[in-house]
Amino acid sequence: MKWKFIVVQKNVHHIYKGELIDDFRTFIVMEFYDSEIIIPHPITEFIHQKYEKKGLEPNTIKSYAEDLKKFLEYCKKNKNENGLKDLCIDDGVDYMKYVNERVRLKEIKPNNIRRIELVLVDFFYWLKEINILDQEELQEQSKWVYGETGYIEVRKNFFHNIRYGIPFNKRESNSRVKDRILHDFGNKRYKNCIEFLNFARIIAPEIALGIAFQFFGGLRKGEVVNLLKSSVSRASESSTDIFYVNVANNYNQIFKNKTNYTHEQVKVERKQFILNVPIVNELYVEHMKKLQNIKTDSPALFVSYRSGKPICGQSYLKKFNLIKEMFLNYVMINNKSLYEYLTSREWSSHFGRGVYTNLLIYDLNWGASEVRLARGDKSLEATMSYIEEANIVTRAKNIMEELGANMVINHDSLTNMDYIRIVELLGGKLNGK
Repeated sequence: MKWKFIVVQKNVHHIYKGELIDDFRTFIVMEFYDSEIIIPHPITEFIHQKYEKKGLEPNTIKSYAEDLKKFLEYCKKNKNENGLKDLCIDDGVDYMKYVNERVRLKEIKPNNIRRIELVLVDFFYWLKEINILDQEELQEQSKWVYGETGYIEVRKNFFHNIRYGIPFNKRESNSRVKDRILHDFGNKRYKNCIEFLNFARIIAPEIALGIAFQFFGGLRKGEVVNLLKSSVSRASESSTDIFYVNVANNYNQIFKNKTNYTHEQVKVERKQFILNVPIVNELYVEHMKKLQNIKTDSPALFVSYRSGKPICGQSYLKKFNLIKEMFLNYVMINNKSLYEYLTSREWSSHFGRGVYTNLLIYDLNWGASEVRLARGDKSLEATMSYIEEANIVTRAKNIMEELGANMVINHDSLTNMDYIRIVELLGGKLNGK
């Protein structure tokens, strides 16, 4: 019976010290074709020992597991290995040459090379630790390197041995990576946020509030779809009151039947401050009123207005990109310079986190350290990577157009019916679900 390796992430229950523990685990499994049979592979223990026990983020662990899975699939297809005992370092060398060739052909990005190397190095040393592999290259396992805190022990990367002849592909710099992705609407970001959200109200109203939380609270896609109805805190219904959302992993309550939570993960659990500008308050009131008329058993804040089922990360992204497409069609007709700017680089739902960052810095004059705390970033470097250089140039020329003390803008220049007519003229569907 034919089979293939796949990566699965799911919750598992086990007993620890007499208590029932609920863990989110990553498995490499064998999936048999034309059947629903999947069998966990013993190699899953490597993922658990080397990555899960270190408390790494589920998305990070999944990336490592996917890298290892692709190597195993390569060996199964090209080497005819029958098990772990048949593996040797030469298999890893051949695979790294194959990966580097794919980089040369621009099939994969050069920055992935380093991660793949480290995963395979860890894997081969682990095979030695469990007495499956014993090669000369694995005898000298580490070297001492002087760092900021003194000498630290670092495992040697045997793939860098010159005798293997693995080609070297230069990694992209952080600035090059940043240059590929757009993080902001530009100097009229608030006005553009309002227009984008008004298109969301027409095309996919069930996620309009979620996009507002991204623009004005910096939430990630996975954090939005993990929100419960009870996750929102407001002192009152006034638009001037402080607005918070409790960002937490709630996928056990919302997505009980899903086996893969890659698109529904929360990177940092926190109490997130939302800029309670008028449009946010309006969308919240509209959304909560709509939920009262929907039949649903889900505690999720974001559900389909049609079926009542919770909106998963992939569905959210699809809806966001539909709104983006219609918005860009509108901008192309009305503001060519903005259209050229917004189509100059890639962007999707994570764009909202960049808008929030630039809004705090350039419109509200917050310092980088304050923004880091507001975003829930672990490092200042992560915060700075979202700052658009174009905004720095604009600010140097003109200290930004004022957003107004209470951030009020007259977004009634286009009425709801105007947006409906625009969407119809652009060929879009209304109330997309």
